[in-house]
Amino acid sequence: MSQRTLWKVLALCVVLGPAAACQRSDGDDAPATKLAPVPREQVARHEPPEPRQVQRLKAEGQLGPGRGTLIIDLRPPQDGTLTEGAPLRVSARGRDLTFPESIRTQLDPDELPVRLPIVVSDGAADPAEIDLTYYWCSEGDSGSCHPVRVRLLVELDLSGSGDGGEAHFVHRPES
Repeated sequence: MSQRTLWKVLALCVVLGPAAACQRSDGDDAPATKLAPVPREQVARHEPPEPRQVQRLKAEGQLGPGRGTLIIDLRPPQDGTLTEGAPLRVSARGRDLTFPESIRTQLDPDELPVRLPIVVSDGAADPAEIDLTYYWCSEGDSGSCHPVRVRLLVELDLSGSGDGGEAHFVHRPES
């Protein structure tokens, strides 16, 4: 089964949650995955789950008042690869920090790192709160795809005296 097919099946299992009976079949002639039927109304009202973990980290670089850029470098665990074509979601908020846009796209490893615009107000001091959702897949015959849903509390150096600037951090999920 290709990596792209694996992530699509995993995405269905994640979206449909306990209503889906997702299991891998070992037979070559059997379908790779079986899904139990799910009522259409249950799928229609499904909301994306809240991130399951909160991580604190510190960004490198310095931001001053005004428009700047938060650079998010996504990396897979040592035994995996980022899943090209899988959903990539980035949303952010913070007190005295404005993020003019959220990102809802398909992951393209060639277009990384993610560049998220940020506007810093005078006197800003609190961390940025960033919700990340993306997928990575392990390699080999028993390979599988794994969703990453995490809320990051990112400490930023907001002491820059000039306008804007850049801050950078790396996110690598545990395998």
